[in-house]
Amino acid sequence: MNAQRVQNGLSALAWDQRLADMARAHSTDMLTNDYFSHTDPNGCGSSCRANNAGYGWTAIGENIYFTEGYNLTSTAEAEMIVNGWMNSPGHRANILGAQFTNDGVGVAVQGDKIYITAMYSKPR
Repeated sequence: MNAQRVQNGLSALAWDQRLADMARAHSTDMLTNDYFSHTDPNGCGSSCRANNAGYGWTAIGENIYFTEGYNLTSTAEAEMIVNGWMNSPGHRANILGAQFTNDGVGVAVQGDKIYITAMYSKPR
């Protein structure tokens, strides 16, 4: 994602472990409860999850991805995911969002099922 940002004249995002922890929890929840959505079954989306974690933010965004049945290296998988996001206007807008300064990515894997959540923010 940072390579895409730099290629588009933006600063790289800083890794934020708290965002990564929230992202991993969301990916794990989607895998465990068999859904694929920005909003969990209780109606809580990315801003709700950040608020519940006590994470102060002035801008927040999220991309999610699900893949199944591939047997790729982690590098090839990451390239496929980012390319998919870059070809989707809403996901691309998050990756290239000038309002964001930080990111964190969380992955949950079971067999060949992979759930990925990327969270973007500008912390308070």
